[in-house]
Amino acid sequence: FCCGLYNILRGHGFQPDMCVGHSFGELVALWAGGAFTTKDLFILSLIRGRFMQSAMGPDNDPGGMLALKHPIDDSLSEMLKTFPQVFVANHNSPDQVVLSGSTQSLDRLSRHLSRAEIKAKKLKVSAAFHSDFMKSAAKQFGRELVHVPMHELSLPVYSNRHAQPYPSGSEAISAILTEHLCHPVLFQPSIEAMYDAGARVFVEIGPRRILSDFVKATLENHEIDIISLNPSSGKDSVRQLWEAITQLRVIGVELGVDPYQREEKEAEPPEKESLKVVLKGRQYFTPATRKRMAAAMEAHAKPRHSLPEDERNKDKERRETLPMKADDSKEERDRQVRANEPIAGDKIDRIVQNHIANSHL
Repeated sequence: FCCGLYNILRGHGFQPDMCVGHSFGELVALWAGGAFTTKDLFILSLIRGRFMQSAMGPDNDPGGMLALKHPIDDSLSEMLKTFPQVFVANHNSPDQVVLSGSTQSLDRLSRHLSRAEIKAKKLKVSAAFHSDFMKSAAKQFGRELVHVPMHELSLPVYSNRHAQPYPSGSEAISAILTEHLCHPVLFQPSIEAMYDAGARVFVEIGPRRILSDFVKATLENHEIDIISLNPSSGKDSVRQLWEAITQLRVIGVELGVDPYQREEKEAEPPEKESLKVVLKGRQYFTPATRKRMAAAMEAHAKPRHSLPEDERNKDKERRETLPMKADDSKEERDRQVRANEPIAGDKIDRIVQNHIANSHL
């Protein structure tokens, strides 16, 4: 995981000035410095883990580890004198130290710390790492390191063994890696040495932000920048990586172009399409048309013979006195009657219907 993150960062043009690891992370730091290939890193990781897992202390006890919220000072040294099977394994920060030792001794020490109101937590590990319990593992690991080709480092890599950069030469690198297994991790002194050498931006390449917290506590009163590539296991890893890269750019770290960025193509203008709108709804009548329709309906509702009685009598007399020629047919007489009768009844209906049909709605 660390190698993958580092390669992605290198693909963006990231160039570290110096490196440091923590315990197993020192192998990854040496790989980043060019000490050995990726394949050899995987081989060394495998055999180192196997030897450390199989290491045993007295009475075949693998031992364990205990983290304390306490500085490394004279009071701690005096306290550990009464626990000969307990060793300082990690000097992580000014307020945290990790101890390794036999299972029985750590149990007694835990009770003693509890009475002294010192916070302590038993770590979930399989053995007492970075202590005398690892002497057999260190011998086996040293024999295997002889077969791994070492290369000159391309940048300073600080060792947890001495809190100083690794010397050049494969034999020196192998010797320090061998001693590293059974000696304490001097992480805080390493960070302080890197700051003295000019380090001001610390980038944690790995899961979570545990080492970032150690750096923050160690250099609490100094102006530095700390950036973690994957600070939270509960958030999206890709998003956190891009956020970290953005932070690096903001504080002025020179990075190149994102190698994974897609080439942006100019968007082609969309083809023009005619607007097609389908209207659906009830037929609309203007107020004037509605008025005419209402008048027509009102006229249609009146009786067909809407003429006054005296007018109807005159109309009847007119019909009876209408002259008729001898050769007129019944159809001709009806035509004449219709031509002379007033507009009423069904004629009104026909006029209204024609008027509505010819109106502009």
